[in-house]
Amino acid sequence: MSDENVHEYNIMLCGSARAGKSTLINALCNRTMIETSSILESCAKTITCYTFNDSHYIESKVFITKFQTNFCEPPDIDSWTEDEVKSYVKEIKERTNPLCMIYCASPGSYTKIPQLEWLIEACLDEQICVALVCTNMWISTNRYNIRDDFNKILSKYLKQTKEEDGITYYGDNNALVAMVNSEKYIDNELGVDEKICGINELIYGIITSLKDDKGLGWLYTISNNESFWITKKSKVANLFNKTVDDVWSLISDITRDLKERNIALYKKSNINRKTPIIPEQHIVIRKKNSVSCTIL
Repeated sequence: MSDENVHEYNIMLCGSARAGKSTLINALCNRTMIETSSILESCAKTITCYTFNDSHYIESKVFITKFQTNFCEPPDIDSWTEDEVKSYVKEIKERTNPLCMIYCASPGSYTKIPQLEWLIEACLDEQICVALVCTNMWISTNRYNIRDDFNKILSKYLKQTKEEDGITYYGDNNALVAMVNSEKYIDNELGVDEKICGINELIYGIITSLKDDKGLGWLYTISNNESFWITKKSKVANLFNKTVDDVWSLISDITRDLKERNIALYKKSNINRKTPIIPEQHIVIRKKNSVSCTIL
């Protein structure tokens, strides 16, 4: 961006068509995204980006932090080779240093397992946090198949460490599996009337999973989600060992650079950031003879 005072953050967004990706990011950020596009020259792929700009300030409005978040979505990777997938991830890492990679699958959507495995492996190699999300969960009970497939795939690379509030964590909190419903789901014929669910838990799960100043970027990204800040206020306070007001005053203070804000934010927090992102004891060698299948 041209304004050097604007902090820019990028998030990889992947998944097949009709997987509910745009609905998910609207629910996460509680915003309407502006769609743009750009070309990665070496990969020769057109990348769709969903972007928003905003600012955050403390009550005195003296300190103002401007930021932009881009959700970057490549074309359907199901037709890509292993080299194409890994080259794409490597270039995205070098050019944008994404906060995380969010992969979406919905009941009835199609996913090729080898491509998903290559994507996950490449992200972990590049130290990019991985969030595998079953979207539109109330459409079908097949959501459990998606969740189980996600867990099975991640278990090839990382050790499952815990389950909390519907989120399954792997490794040093550098990968997770979640199920969400991004908008109210009604099926009059079946008598189904389900509310939005799982969004706030996913937001919190990603907060606990991000390293370095990427946590700041995620907090800025979801700053407009009032539901999250109301329902998870105590958890955020306990996580950072600070009041939510103190958290926002700290990360909005432009008298500190991002590194200083990050150090102050995580000082005395309950997030362990000393362990390497991918501990060797958690790595599992991927089988070479992967086969494609449909996640229903």
